[in-house]
Amino acid sequence: MQDVKQIIDYYHNISDADLVEHNPDFIVKFKQRKAQFLANQKQILGLDDDVATWLSHQDPDTKSAVNTLLKNLMQTQKAVVY
Repeated sequence: MQDVKQIIDYYHNISDADLVEHNPDFIVKFKQRKAQFLANQKQILGLDDDVATWLSHQDPDTKSAVNTLLKNLMQTQKAVVY
């Protein structure tokens, strides 16, 4: 029977540096569709990539503040146009 210390040392020294990431086909397709969806969303919104990326990484309070700012801008434009 092996010594417990040897077993611990064996598993402690295993490195994942040589492992290759394997994604099943459906995961690859899902990631591609997600990337396409996000690109389409940015295009629909008309936001520059850097703005859309920045906004998507903000906390909920900042997103809410930007949303409120845009709504106020919309109200201002409605008042001017009509």
